[in-house]
This record gives sequence, structure tokens and C-alpha cells, in this order.
Amino acid sequence: MKMGFFDKLKKKVEETKTPSSSKKEYQIIFDESKEALAIGDSDKDEKNKLQTKSVNPLDAKPSNDLFSESVSLCLSGRYQEALECADILLKRDPENSYDFAFYYGTKGAALAGLERYDEAIVCYNEALKYNIDQIAETVLSKKGLALFYLNRYSESIDCFDKAIALEPNNPHNWIYKANATEKLGKSDEAFACYNNATLADPQNAYAWGIKGHFLLGEGRYEEAIDCFDKALKLEPQNADFWCDKGHALVLLQKFDPVNGKIEFLDCFFKALEIDPQNAQTWYNLGEVDKITGNKERAEEKFSNAGTCFFIKNMFGKAIECSDKVIEINSRNALAWNIKGMSLNNQDKYNEAIQAYDKAIKIDPNYAEAWHNKGHVLNALGHASEAEANFAKAKELGYQS
Repeated sequence: MKMGFFDKLKKKVEETKTPSSSKKEYQIIFDESKEALAIGDSDKDEKNKLQTKSVNPLDAKPSNDLFSESVSLCLSGRYQEALECADILLKRDPENSYDFAFYYGTKGAALAGLERYDEAIVCYNEALKYNIDQIAETVLSKKGLALFYLNRYSESIDCFDKAIALEPNNPHNWIYKANATEKLGKSDEAFACYNNATLADPQNAYAWGIKGHFLLGEGRYEEAIDCFDKALKLEPQNADFWCDKGHALVLLQKFDPVNGKIEFLDCFFKALEIDPQNAQTWYNLGEVDKITGNKERAEEKFSNAGTCFFIKNMFGKAIECSDKVIEINSRNALAWNIKGMSLNNQDKYNEAIQAYDKAIKIDPNYAEAWHNKGHVLNALGHASEAEANFAKAKELGYQS
């Protein structure tokens, strides 16, 4: 495989560092499927230290140390701080001009993490101008993702094609291209890409899982199960693979016991054993109970799913689950509260208040619903009403 994004930097630094220099390992910030090294050499780039006192301590750090810090910050999701480091680096006069390619790449990754995709693309374009073959593939891949998130699917495919030409054995680029191709309604081309992903790396469990998920959506259940089995052989503790296999078995209507077990239930229970908060598994179990006429159990499963989706910030799915609970039992106060919180997070404040009012009407002692309604009223500028709701919640024993 070709050298990764930071391998070039490692080589450059090792040519100049002293034998006593230390190095730290970092995962590449541009491609989740690779690992690379960013080298921090406290003795290097002394000329980049500011000669005068600076309010910002980052200004006094050597460039390699600051670059390593920006990488670490990106990896930990602290994108604004990573962006600050990258901006400082880009104002300096580097020892080698191609350092700027790495700095622009890092800045692009930070901006993408902040969902500032247009600005990220500008940075990726700057990084590509330096024509460093060793990083071109990963920068093109990330540029393609930024374009994808901007719904510019044809342009994103062009980037993924260029990345694939440079590194055809990276399954992720095939998967990214498949996703974009699906968005354009080209199912056959998408399947070919998913297939190429598994051919590129047959030991990649995610490639098999995502191919199976695509086949599941296409109604090709037997083929999907075969993919999930391959994925589970490689990664048996992946709850999503067990969930998807169970879903495929349900859609195949395989309800009869095998060796004393109903296989789809065995898959769902295995998923929940691995991840008790696997929202999609709870949702699927709710659908099964609903189909089989067990409304009480379906209500419980959909309620669990809604809570788990909310915890994962998947507010649309949380609302969908709450509505399914309410369809079964309109007097489920928890479902109305979860729906209210989800609507609140979508900035649908008036609808959220209506949901909280429903919860409170069902259970006037529901302290959390009173408190949540107070937050929405505050957001709408109704301070006195908000305080009254907070007071009621506190009276009922609410503790923040």
C-alpha cells in the first residue's frame, strides 16, 4: 500500500531529527481505514518560535509540535481548537513548502468536523496544489465526502474516482462512491461499487456489512444474510450486523424454530446483549410484536427504541418511534415527553410545547415534562411562563 498522509511527514522529520527525538503515534485524520505517524520534535523548527511574548501560548510552540497537537485535537473531536492550530501554522514560513499541504489538509479536516464543508473544500484544493502523491488519495477522498454532504453527488463521485485510481484497494473509497451513486438513483452501479469494496479487502467486516445493508434495502434478503454472515465471522461482536441479519430473516418470514430457537429473535437478542442501547434492534422487535398482535410488548419496544434514538441524537427516528407508541397507547406520557424533547432539538418549539402539554395532561406530576416545557418557553422568550414551569417541576421533585 502507498505511504499514508503522515508517512511523508515522518520521513521528512526523521531526515533532520536527532537520535534522541521522540515520536508519538496518531491515527490518520483523513482516512479511518489507515494509520500513520505525526512526529513531534521539540528541537525542530526553533526558528518558528516567537521571539516576543504572546498572549496565545500556541504561538510559541514549534511547528511540528503544533501540527501534532492539531492532529490529536481533530481525533478527539475538538475541531475548533484544531482549526486554531492549523491557522497559526499556515501563517508561518515552513522549512519545506510542502508542509503547507499537511497544514491545509488538517485545516480542511477540522472545518469538515465543524460541518463547514465549503471552507473545507477550499483547504483540500490548496493541499492538492502541492502535488504530493502520498497524500493525494486521502485528501481527494475527504474532499469527496465534503461534496457528498453538500449534496453535490456527481462532483463527489469524480473525487472518489480519482482517489480509487490512486489506491484501488481502499474499500472505503468504493463505499463512498456507492453511497453517492445510490443518491443519484443508480442502484446497479452502487452495487458494483459495494462489490468492489469487498473484493478490494475481503477481510474488511464493514465492507461486507454495508454491502449486506444495501442488498437488504433492495429486497435481496438471502444475499444480504450471506454478507452479514461474512461480516459476523470477521467481527462477531458487532451489534449492527446481528440486527441487520435478524431484520433480513424477519423479511424472509423465517419464523419457525431452528434447533429449538427462532433465528431472527436469536439475532436480535444477541445484538442487545452486545449493545443494550441498539435502537434499531428495539425498533425491529417492536415491529415484530406489532405484526404478531402483541401491542403491549410492541409499545415497550418502540418506547425503548425512541429513548435510544434520542440518546444518539437521531431525533427524527425518536419522533417516529414515539408516534408508534402513541398510536398503540395515546396515554403514554413518556412517549409524548420524548417526542417533545426531539422536536425541541429540531427547533420546532411550538410542536414541542404541544407534546409536553399532552404529557402533563396525562400525568400532571410528570416533573421532567414541566421542566422541559420551561426550557422551550425560555427559548421563545416567555421568561415568566418558563419560571412558573421550572417552579412546578421543582415542587414535584425535579432535580437537574
